[in-house]
Amino acid sequence: MLNDPDTRRDAYEETAHNGQTTPARPATPSWQTVVSFLKQHLRPTPK
Repeated sequence: MLNDPDTRRDAYEETAHNGQTTPARPATPSWQTVVSFLKQHLRPTPK
């Protein structure tokens, strides 16, 4: 999704190290990270 130019059109990311900005680096999450995130954020909370 974040590799899609239409999705990233107005987005930007910057990091700072010692006051100097560096360009964002692409990240490729593992499937375990993706599934863990989805389980944590999309599952209904128990009542």
